[in-house]
Amino acid sequence: MQAAAENLNFEEAARMRDRIQAVERVLEKQRIISTEGQDDQDVIAFASGEDETCVMVFFFRNGKLIGREFFILQGTRDSSPGEVMASFLQQFYESSPHIPPELVVEVEPDDRAVIQSWLREKRKGPVTITAPKRGDKLRLIEMVKQNAREVLEQQRIKWLTDSQKTQLALEELQEALNLAAPPQRIECYDISNTQGTNSVGAMVVFEAGRPKPSEYRRFKIKTVEGPNDFASHQEVLRRRFRSVAKHTTTVSADVDVDAGGLSNVQFTEASEEHERHDHSASDGTPTDAQLQHDWALPDLIIIDGGKGQLSAAMEVLQELQIDIPTVGLAKENEEIFIPGSPDPIILPRSSQGLYMVQRIRDEAHRFGITYHRKLRSDRTFKSVLDEIPGIGPKRKQALMKHFGSVRAMGAASVEDLAALDGMTRDAAEKVKEYIGRGE
Repeated sequence: MQAAAENLNFEEAARMRDRIQAVERVLEKQRIISTEGQDDQDVIAFASGEDETCVMVFFFRNGKLIGREFFILQGTRDSSPGEVMASFLQQFYESSPHIPPELVVEVEPDDRAVIQSWLREKRKGPVTITAPKRGDKLRLIEMVKQNAREVLEQQRIKWLTDSQKTQLALEELQEALNLAAPPQRIECYDISNTQGTNSVGAMVVFEAGRPKPSEYRRFKIKTVEGPNDFASHQEVLRRRFRSVAKHTTTVSADVDVDAGGLSNVQFTEASEEHERHDHSASDGTPTDAQLQHDWALPDLIIIDGGKGQLSAAMEVLQELQIDIPTVGLAKENEEIFIPGSPDPIILPRSSQGLYMVQRIRDEAHRFGITYHRKLRSDRTFKSVLDEIPGIGPKRKQALMKHFGSVRAMGAASVEDLAALDGMTRDAAEKVKEYIGRGE
């Protein structure tokens, strides 16, 4: 407020003053109705845009507002409010150093009882999740939600400004890789595993420099054993492009390696028939049947890795007779490798093009490692349940579906476990006892 006044922006200063006074008035009432020991609260609300959500958290300690934070969640278009809230609570409080005794939330999260039990376990004390419908707490929620709307609008304006940098980055990539035009659609592939187990391939899509989460894909590696990035990349690319190759009548390209880049690629329209792919998707990513003939081909493929990974990828693309500009991005020195050239392309550290390919590569890694951890967690969960006496296939399925992880199941109370279909109190007590021994 003071800064706005000093800059002679008196209207903005007045709005800030009114907002601060409104917070103080609501907070004063909140202090009156709070019971002793319940003055620590986090108040959480959100505002959603086209495919992103701004989650805003206000932190109240001893009845006083001590700070706020906001978080932008991407790819939320198809998520319900309860799913968004549940996902945020789990991610935020997983690493939060302080969990207050009360969370005042705009909407009740999905699996509220499970999340509440988990929070109680982490806090080692009572935690209540409240979604108010009236009164002072609702007014607090409305205020936090208004803040979220304002931040989302600021982010939209910032993106409009950033779009100029994005266009510059695409033009830099066009020049550095000798492309016919700035690459409007970029696909990046990454492999994640732990010592060769639960290997996962990830594909992320950026269009006009912006992530397009609705077209991200995850691939559970099926034909490769052990830690073999080369073969895993090859499996993923075959599964992504083999139907395209089968039903595309002609594919031609002129790749000018001597010029230090990748040149024009022309594609004809694919036929309407499209083979069903045999790859696994999860968490709302498109299924095999949804990968139809009109699913766009990329203008540029980025392989996470150096010469070896790129060479393995090129073997598959040549085998399928698909010529799409393809590069490898080696993380160690951020070098860009192109087929047939012994020397990498090194973009300046200040390059917008380099920043973009790094961001795309990091997003592919994030997307892949998240799925890899889920598979690893599911495998651990199944093995734990297999060893508990009295937990047969139906009970195991019910527990896995409801809780999703050993941690969430361990945080649940005996009553929560016993409430599931097919469970009894005796079985629930065995589950708690067994998990307790392993912690």
